[in-house]
Amino acid sequence: MPDRFHETITLSGHAMPGAWAHLLPEDAQWLRLPRERFAACGTCPPVELGDFSSSCRCCGYLPQMPNFALGLALQSPSRDAVREVIAAGHVLPFGLLPSPRLFADAIATNAAGRFGEEPELACPFKHPETHQCGVYAYRNSICSTFFCSHDHGEHGEEVWDLLQGLAGTAESAVAQWVMGEQGLPAREVCEAMDALAPKVAGWVEAEGGWPSEALDALWGEWRGREEAFFIACAQSVIAERDGLFDIASRWIQRDAPGYDQALKDALPPASQAVFPQIADGSAERVPLDELWYLLQLAERSLWQIPFGEEVRLVQGARIEGEPSSDRLPILVGGARRTLQFTGEEGEVTLYPTPAECAALALFEQPQLLGEALLNLPAITALDEPREFLAEFLRRGALVAV
Repeated sequence: MPDRFHETITLSGHAMPGAWAHLLPEDAQWLRLPRERFAACGTCPPVELGDFSSSCRCCGYLPQMPNFALGLALQSPSRDAVREVIAAGHVLPFGLLPSPRLFADAIATNAAGRFGEEPELACPFKHPETHQCGVYAYRNSICSTFFCSHDHGEHGEEVWDLLQGLAGTAESAVAQWVMGEQGLPAREVCEAMDALAPKVAGWVEAEGGWPSEALDALWGEWRGREEAFFIACAQSVIAERDGLFDIASRWIQRDAPGYDQALKDALPPASQAVFPQIADGSAERVPLDELWYLLQLAERSLWQIPFGEEVRLVQGARIEGEPSSDRLPILVGGARRTLQFTGEEGEVTLYPTPAECAALALFEQPQLLGEALLNLPAITALDEPREFLAEFLRRGALVAV
């Protein structure tokens, strides 16, 4: 397989890291993912709504990029941005990992419900003016699969969560495997992190990146040669590109539960309440093959349509036309109107395009889901008729009679 690491690949119209062409099963290229048109990064509707800061957006944390991704970025025009985070002391052998202080600040912001509102926590790779990602082709699985809103509600979110779990598990497994290839086994680094647990409370109060004491203990002989380490990791991964999914599937991941527990204990109660679950070895991780199977099931379920049933527009639905002062509908896929109704999620606002509004008008009266409906002009005028039906059924705008 040709090397795809330094370019993006496209999954259902979404640009994803090129490493996914090698980390994920080959059939992943055929996944059918939601468009997520409301979560438009270029225009950022949540900024328009006042939910996010324009200088932060959803890039409100230091992304946990795996070591090999940093090594790939160091061999690209993104190298200067990566060198800056290395110099600032934000990297460990695993890759880019927030220091105790940065993690404490980020989780406190989330606990206070202020995610996306703190400019000082903005990702160092986000351009302050264009808001473009400086390591876009190498970003991690969380950045690649996070959407602030989902076209299909919680059902679409489940698909993305499973994809994130699949890609994230593969990333972290390969990152740990490749550490050993450079003579710095993940098991030893995790044990060293646990040994540093008594120091963590003090580090939470310290400004900046990882303290020198931690970097000395965790980097060993590679201390001061972090850039070379990451590049070596990238080269090892490229050399094994055809077998990465198998490597990740077999790899037993290591954790540092002592360090994690000490970090949690050093945080205020509100932050402890939203602290991620600590992997103490008592529960097995979901195998990659099982994650892949669950993702395929969820993806197929997302697009199922109950053919043979009658559905109609939900009672009380209101379509507001052509607002002149509200820019938000215009930002969302060229929509000009809003569809509002009360559903299981509470008050729901969707942003249908004019063509979708015309199709929705059909459902003011019950319609039988079948080939005859799919052949009506208002339905054939849509770019993706089946996707339209699946989306509005999932969101509760169309309901069974």
